[in-house]
Amino acid sequence: MKIKQKPLLIGLLVVLTIAALIVGLTYAYFTANIRGNEEASTTNLKARQLVIDFETSEYIQNTSAELIATSDISSKADFSKFSVTNNSTGGTASYTLRLENIEISDNFKSADFKWRLEKNGSIISTGNFSNIGNKTSIDIGTADILAGSTDSYVFRIWLEETAVDQSQLYNGSFSGKIALEAKSLSSN
Repeated sequence: MKIKQKPLLIGLLVVLTIAALIVGLTYAYFTANIRGNEEASTTNLKARQLVIDFETSEYIQNTSAELIATSDISSKADFSKFSVTNNSTGGTASYTLRLENIEISDNFKSADFKWRLEKNGSIISTGNFSNIGNKTSIDIGTADILAGSTDSYVFRIWLEETAVDQSQLYNGSFSGKIALEAKSLSSN
């Protein structure tokens, strides 16, 4: 019995084409949905003429329960780097930076679990999570930005070493998302 090669070859090509299409679509879907890790690529979010551009990720979480000395915050604290740009052709924009979608374990609702916002290399606001209660968002800073300007930010979180027993802080968890709320755009 002689096997017809043309229909077999066409069938094989159809199967390979469908397999390649499935692999390509699956890859595209998961590539577009990567979020919240150190591998995340730049994310742009626009609010009128303001653009927030995340160098790392808009999501931040406490990845270790290591207690950090004040002198080691810049090198050891978990952080998110981002910038805000005013793309308008004229005027000053006002905005608020916020930490949203906060999920925090009860033991991290402590004066020893701290945060800090740095703008263009200077600390502009600090706080801790001792009074967060059941809130799922907090304001972390406000700013005005001139047209055509860019502000660079680093937001850090850490468990601060206090030289007393802090064993209650072990096995805690925290995650949140940095967001921008545009307030106004005024002409100069």
